[in-house]
Parts: sequence; C-alpha cells; structure tokens
Amino acid sequence: MRRPFSPLVLLVALLAACDGSAGPLFLEYCVPIHVQENLDPAGPQQPTVGVVLDYGAYPSAPAAGSEAVQSFLIATEVPLSIIEDPLVPTGKMELQNTSLAIVDSLSVGPDEPVAARVAFADQPVWAVPDATKLMPGFPLQGILGGDILRKFAARFYYRPDRQCSFFWDETDTRWPNILLLREQPATGTDLADDGHAVIGYQLSGGGEFLVDNKVYDLPATRVTVQVCMNPDPFPIRPDDPVMAPAAVNGRYPVSGVDMFALVATGTAGLLTTESAFDRLRFQMESGGRTPVIEEISLPLPEGVQQTQRLANLPRLAIIGGVSSSIGACAELARRRGQEYGRRNPTLENPFFRDAEVSGAAVAEVDLQKEGGTRFFSVAAVPTTTTYWQGLWAETLPDVPQIDLILGHEFLSFFEFTIDYPQSRLIFRCLSYDCQLAGSPCCRAGGACTCPIGDPCCQFYKFKK
Repeated sequence: MRRPFSPLVLLVALLAACDGSAGPLFLEYCVPIHVQENLDPAGPQQPTVGVVLDYGAYPSAPAAGSEAVQSFLIATEVPLSIIEDPLVPTGKMELQNTSLAIVDSLSVGPDEPVAARVAFADQPVWAVPDATKLMPGFPLQGILGGDILRKFAARFYYRPDRQCSFFWDETDTRWPNILLLREQPATGTDLADDGHAVIGYQLSGGGEFLVDNKVYDLPATRVTVQVCMNPDPFPIRPDDPVMAPAAVNGRYPVSGVDMFALVATGTAGLLTTESAFDRLRFQMESGGRTPVIEEISLPLPEGVQQTQRLANLPRLAIIGGVSSSIGACAELARRRGQEYGRRNPTLENPFFRDAEVSGAAVAEVDLQKEGGTRFFSVAAVPTTTTYWQGLWAETLPDVPQIDLILGHEFLSFFEFTIDYPQSRLIFRCLSYDCQLAGSPCCRAGGACTCPIGDPCCQFYKFKK
C-alpha cells in the first residue's frame, strides 16, 4: 500500500527508512553508552552512543573528544537512522549513503583514539539540516533508529557492568552499555528460569512511502506491546492468603486501563492520547484516587503543545501472551490469580488457576511498593497532531491503534533485550539478584531473590 506524505510530515512523524543490503562488520559486540536511569540522583536521561560517519575515510581512528565523534540518540521508536547535514534545505530530508561506525568513546580519554565496535559500509541514512528539531530539548547530532537496530538482538543495560570490559582490564572498569548480537540463542524457558520475562510481539509498520515524488520501500521497525496502566498493587501480602483481594465470580479482580504501547528508548517520558488520558483519569477517580493533573507545555517536533499531564500514576505493567478476547489487565489478573494459587495451593478459592494456561509474562513497576513515594507521569498528546497521525498511518491496520508511547521513564528500570530476529522482548529488573540464596521470589526453589523495596520486582515466577 502506498502512503503519500510530504517531507515535513515524514520528518515529524519519524517514519521508516531504507534497509541497506550491506551487512554490519562486527569488531566488538558491546558498546558503552551515555545514559542515566531513573534511580540516578541527577534524574533519567535516555541513551546516546558515539558514532563516526565516513569512518573509512579516516587514515586512523579519530580521538574520542574530536568533532568526528558525534552523539547519536538510540531511539527504537524512530524507524530511520538520521544524520545531520547543514547542506540539506530547511524542511527537507535526503536519502544518503555513508560508512557509519558505532564507537566506544567512553573507555578512553578525549585525546585517545576511539574503537569502532560495529561498522557499516554504504549504509543508507536520512539527512536533515538540524537533528535537534526531531527531539526538542535533547542535545544530539543524529539518531540510531530501528532500521539499524532491527538487524540485532539489542540488549540495553543502564547500570555500570563489565560486559564491555576485556579480561585483562585490572581496573575493573564498568559502563552502561548496549549489546548488539546477531542472535540471542537462549530459549524462552531458559530465560524464564534465569528470571526474565519473555514477551512476544509482532514487528509492524513500514510499507511504501512517497517523498518528493519518489517511492521508497521501507521495512517494519515498530515494536509494540500491550500494557495495563494503574492496576491495583500486587501482591498485597504474598505470604498471607488471607490478605488476597476478594474474588469476583471466583476470579482474581480485574483493575487498570488497557493500552497498546510503542516501545520508545529515545523518548524521556510516557505519552498518551487524549482519549486514553481521560480513560485513565476516570479509572482513578472511580477507584477513589484523586488524579493530580498539571498544565504543561510539551515540546514535539512539530511545535510546542499546551496540554495536561497526570502526575501521580503509581504503577504499570507490560503483559505478554495477551488473548485478544480479554485484554491486558484481565490477563494480568489471571496471572496474579495463578501466582496466589502457586504460592498457596491449599486455598479454598485459588481465584483464576487456569491449569491449561501457563500464564502471561509480566514486566511491572510499582513505585508505591514498600512505602515508595515516587510516581510516573503521563502526558496527553492531541490525536490531531502529526505525531499520532503519522504513527497510525504507518501501523494501522496491522496492529491495534497505538495510544501509549512507553519511554525511558519506565524502561530504565529494566535490563531488557529487543530481540528483533525472534520478535520477542526480554525483561529483567536491573536490581534482580540471582547470586544469593533466599526466600522464593521470581524463581521456584528459592534460588533467586528480589531486593527489598525494589519497585520493579513483583514476585512473579516468570513464564516463557
């Protein structure tokens, strides 16, 4: 299906790009990144990585602090990789080919040469005159988008670890990093046994697009999941079945608002449509909770929007294996009922124990857990904006209407992998600890524990 868009609409809506025929050259599979997670005192900041364009033209590797090393935002929600070229006319975008290297600019000093970890020869990218207009308020010189990321199983790790260090490094240096693998060979069962939630998805988007009277055949890059916003807390008391909530028709009670979300590593917060925003506000009011609504100015590529933000959202969860007949929140309720039944097999009413169904994988964050005082915030974006119209034009009718942008504010609680080759998301809490024996938590048998008060670990035994 051909979808005609003006260059400005394509620029603002961040539609898809060409997939180059040249494959990547692996020098090292792990790249240190600049990032700050939610628990950082300085506040969260979405991930960036060093990139050198026309890498093959340099007689030797440029220095880490030189202008040749540019800062690229890693943005899964942007289907095309974008470079900045001031020669491109204002309001235009041009398809160019370049040799592009993702480099390690963190493990060396500013005067030392960078190491190219993954390099691409003759890589198609889209050039714009000013890349900062694509992500207002965020300093960047380009975007590493879905067209490149979809070649890999990309693991994002937002705390310092030794994954990018060499065995001879005696200083025990650690960096947050992105791990780019040709494949993730572990099975869903093995990953679940190691404390991961494995959530399948269908890669969507792409198609034929018209730019300046030229047709481009563009690949699918959109990663979408089903989300339950603001479910009731769980577990109330995992060790005390008396504290389980009252059953409704013999089942665990359903709570929360169903939404369909786009995974967006390059977006700082959570964005939703005005209608979904109203549904969430009504759900909170009906449940006896007063929503805190703030008037804000929201910068978008097409201009600043005057809108509202709900500032006291306590929890949300990504749900895998959702049956289209029941929705994300009902599937979460089934999963919780199973969990109570698993932990308390002598319960007279085990709520929703579907013996024939293994239950959905859940990646949940509860900021009110163990007396927490923090909240998520979610901003409403008018559906008349090019932001939504471009996204829906690309993804409908392949997937349901997307009404939530799931950004860094939520994702940074997890070590997570977007396994593009196998169309699955792999989540595990960053604080998850499989080294210490303790009380049963995320794994049967007591081999793995969740840190006390960790808002990310909700005592689920993960399922494939």
